[in-house]
Amino acid sequence: MAAHPGPEVSWTKCAVPAGGAALFSRAGESRHQVRGFGFRGNPLATLSFFAQLPRLFRLYARLMGDRFVPLWPKLLVVGALVYLISPMDLMPDLLVPVLGQLDDILVLWLAFRTLVRMSPPERVAAHLQTIDRGRQSPR
Repeated sequence: MAAHPGPEVSWTKCAVPAGGAALFSRAGESRHQVRGFGFRGNPLATLSFFAQLPRLFRLYARLMGDRFVPLWPKLLVVGALVYLISPMDLMPDLLVPVLGQLDDILVLWLAFRTLVRMSPPERVAAHLQTIDRGRQSPR
């Protein structure tokens, strides 16, 4: 029985900001992902990830304030932040110490990932370029 390779996915390059992550999207779709933020078992990649965290958080803050970003991903992030500070948890932090914090991080990561993926790619690229240049526009 031969394995079916599945549908072919082609990725098109949307933008490469000066200081970092390339943005890619599937041909014909508006979804995209920010590449260059991964561990891949390499200690230097892990350090690079943590060095990029301030840039990522600036991107998230800018997307939350962007009027061209749909409302529901923003509400998802707000819900994840409420879940983070809420005493009610899927896995209580005190009963299951490590897993309790991991579920909080996972919920927050999924919300931020959805915010970036559901934002217009040209807005994400513009914000990343602005962050890399160190200015406060476009809005």
